[in-house]
Amino acid sequence: EYGCRIFCRLLEFTATNPFTIQLIDSCLEVLETMVCHTYGHHVVESVLDSGLQRQRAFVLQFLKDNHARMTSNRSGAFVVQKALSVANDFDRAQMV
Repeated sequence: EYGCRIFCRLLEFTATNPFTIQLIDSCLEVLETMVCHTYGHHVVESVLDSGLQRQRAFVLQFLKDNHARMTSNRSGAFVVQKALSVANDFDRAQMV
């Protein structure tokens, strides 16, 4: 329940640390599970806010490819909403 907060703080303060990068990359390997999880979606939202550019791009591409499925899940809808707020115009247009 509170573990997601640790991941979020790591992203906020140490996103470029090699250990944080490895940890977040591991989370992205199970991205669909993270997006749809009650607490995991907070981590994905933090990736969109504070992650490396390639990590953000990976999440945005996943959401573009799985938009309908993700919006039908409560936690997934929160992530899509966050993505729409942080994406550039081009990526935002591809998501809707």
